[in-house]
Amino acid sequence: MLGYGMIFALLLLLAFLILLAAIGIYVYRDAKDRRMNALLWTLVAVVAPFLTGFIVYLIVRGAHPNLRCPHCGTSVTERFLVCPSCGAKLRHVCPSCSFPVEEGWKVCPRCAAQLPEDGEAITPPRQKKDRALGKILAAIILVPLVLFALNLLLLTASPFGGGEAGGVGVTTMEAGDYLQTMLNPEIESWLQESQSGAADAYALRYETGEGEERRVEYLVYVSAWAGDASFSIGQTSDFFGRYVEIDCKDNGGGSESFLIVSGNGDPLPQLRLSFGGHPVSCEVREVDFPLDPDA
Repeated sequence: MLGYGMIFALLLLLAFLILLAAIGIYVYRDAKDRRMNALLWTLVAVVAPFLTGFIVYLIVRGAHPNLRCPHCGTSVTERFLVCPSCGAKLRHVCPSCSFPVEEGWKVCPRCAAQLPEDGEAITPPRQKKDRALGKILAAIILVPLVLFALNLLLLTASPFGGGEAGGVGVTTMEAGDYLQTMLNPEIESWLQESQSGAADAYALRYETGEGEERRVEYLVYVSAWAGDASFSIGQTSDFFGRYVEIDCKDNGGGSESFLIVSGNGDPLPQLRLSFGGHPVSCEVREVDFPLDPDA
């Protein structure tokens, strides 16, 4: 069974892929209408991270207006004097040399001929209305907000939130006593590696059971934690799972010790460790043997 964090991550990925596909289709069609390299700009818009390619395309496309004939809707450019489909006149021209001229000019800049005060009636090309862009931008803003709101709703209204998905237990045990109790050479070897390692904390993880019977056990070692250390426990949930948060305070003295963490429910809890309120990194290794001597 997939946990809530995995389900939400899949929904997030699906929404992102759909949005990316919509952007790709929009850019391809829009670039083709503007006589730009449609395939190249589609790849730029889709592949570039954080929508930077899409933003660049929206900036560059301003130099390539998407013009249409006002009579038949055929795609035209600013250089067209007449529509190639219906023959509608799109720009004023000099009656002597047919050079494009602007309204209000009195002399043709090409042949110096006098231009008539009352030129021929023309219908300039019109910019095509872009309704799709507004929908794309709205989706980019609304989809993350909707997913975030849905996540908050599920966390507060379902058994995934508030630490209601299952129980968690945490106990301490001196390393020497634990090793004598378990008599497991793999754990002894792991402890020796951990004592010489560079990480802040190390943990072994064992998972057993299926469905409602799923259970996880952690054996946590931090060299800074002494045998008489005190710790506080809490549970939280976020987008990607459920966590047991353990903050330890070294009271001084004592010998090296283990934390034994056990939990059940769906999703199974993950570890978040801190020492005196400061988060510490933890290197977790999966094993196929039980870790809790009381289980």
